Amino acid sequence: MYSDYHTLEGRMHKKINYSQLIDDANGVASCAFCISKENFIKINGYNEKILFQGEDIDIAKRLQQNKISSKVITQVTCYHNQKDRLEIDEYLDRIYRGYLSQAKAGMLNKLSLRQQFVALFIPFLSVLKFIYTTIPNRPFFDKVSFRCIGLLSSITSIKAINVVKRNKLK
Repeated sequence: MYSDYHTLEGRMHKKINYSQLIDDANGVASCAFCISKENFIKINGYNEKILFQGEDIDIAKRLQQNKISSKVITQVTCYHNQKDRLEIDEYLDRIYRGYLSQAKAGMLNKLSLRQQFVALFIPFLSVLKFIYTTIPNRPFFDKVSFRCIGLLSSITSIKAINVVKRNKLK
């Protein structure tokens, strides 16, 4: 099994047509995108409250709201530094900081029903990390490994949202 959550196709949930030089996209990767000054002004630029991670989600949403299409140049490849995603603790710290930034910027206001269910697993975070780190790195175990990292990421996002909510109540 192959996970493509780290690719533009995976993040857009859309297969790119590489036989065309330019293809439609339904999102942007802020690490490598171009936008005209007029369109940047029209969508009110970057949300300055987003300090780390999520600006591409925010920009893509506002582009769609303003009916500004996104395109991808199929012959361009952009490599993103993933050094802070190699070890589980570093990865979860990066996820935490990203969701904390998004929650502080008002992008994540309340927990969905699914997130409320996942919050029940917060006390088991260390157990889930142990399970994840002991799963052999073999394709046979990918499904379990992907579910585990998804649960760990979800728990981490909930923790960040809850920290922001608690601080707003003070």
